[in-house]
Amino acid sequence: MKLIITLISLMLERYIDIDKLLQRFNWWPCYLAVMRKFIKSESLWRGWLGVALVLLPPVIAIFVAVWIIQGLLHGVGELILGVIVLVYCMGPTSILHQMKQWELAEDREQREQLFHTITGETWTDDAGAQVDETLAKCVFKQTYQGIFGIIFWFIVFGPVGAVLYRSAQQLSLAAANKGSDNNEMSAQANLLLELLDWIPVRLTTLIFSLVGDFNTSFSIWWQKARMGLGAADDVVYEVSLAALSQSCKATKDFQQSQAAFRLVERGLIVAVVILAIFTLGALIS
Repeated sequence: MKLIITLISLMLERYIDIDKLLQRFNWWPCYLAVMRKFIKSESLWRGWLGVALVLLPPVIAIFVAVWIIQGLLHGVGELILGVIVLVYCMGPTSILHQMKQWELAEDREQREQLFHTITGETWTDDAGAQVDETLAKCVFKQTYQGIFGIIFWFIVFGPVGAVLYRSAQQLSLAAANKGSDNNEMSAQANLLLELLDWIPVRLTTLIFSLVGDFNTSFSIWWQKARMGLGAADDVVYEVSLAALSQSCKATKDFQQSQAAFRLVERGLIVAVVILAIFTLGALIS
């Protein structure tokens, strides 16, 4: 079931502009504001209990939905709910669809808009090859955060795992916002996200290493994999870029970012194949 849900979700994420259909996570600031009024104690809000109280409502809501729909229509209800939750939790932008749009873009204006959407930065003519490198790095990071990390926790704990990971990430982003009233819980939120990131980051980059330049990237992966918490960005950036062919340098022709697109696509195929093997193994046993 999880294999089918993952395949359907990836196809929807790739070929449909979900962002135009769903305003994903725009409700988080309002939700946090409500929770802040509910949790009036400063010491409670700043501690681990405050983090738990913020994360529990969406997690419990999905848990109840899964429990209610379990067995409905001979599993069709679980399939539909799983696809809805997984597609919703991927993001907040459809990086796979944006990669496809980038490849199809024919003029500079379209690419400038896509570059800003993916990276959050402005394309400047004097940046040169830096634009290509920035795009490649953001593709790797967003693919991990929006696809691989979500799928990993979905496979482990189902829809509840996907919602837990995405909620922790949204809380971490909100807590890191200096203009927010929620930065008191920043340390706890970031530590929780680092714990959730530790295993899937290393599995994701190992897959990138396997489908890319293995000789160059695996030694870097082995060094980075032994690092402690808080090194997720370093692992993703350095191993993923090393997995690209050494000839794929950042250029004005976007050679590196195009290679990053191809590497991500191969990595997703390998991840699905691995999931299929484990699924078949479980069925046979």
